[in-house]
Amino acid sequence: MALDFEQNTPEGKLVKLSSFRGKYVFIDFWASWCGPCGEENPNLVQAYDKYKNKGFEILGVSLDQPGQQTRWIEAIKDDKLTFGSKRMGE
Repeated sequence: MALDFEQNTPEGKLVKLSSFRGKYVFIDFWASWCGPCGEENPNLVQAYDKYKNKGFEILGVSLDQPGQQTRWIEAIKDDKLTFGSKRMGE
């Protein structure tokens, strides 16, 4: 079991990993500037869409630096990330 942590969503809502208890959670560490991350995102969206009704969640944790929230939110929209994303350190 992973250690519990909490971070803000793009909308500023505080989310705890423990709030997903009882579900299968894939924690995806990514960044808006990461090319391989962007290439993998369509596969994550496809997996989420396929299994979200079976208790599967993806928790996207962006490694973008403070002050890069605009780029981070644009990447979420551009890559059509329909699962939860938040940024470390915010």
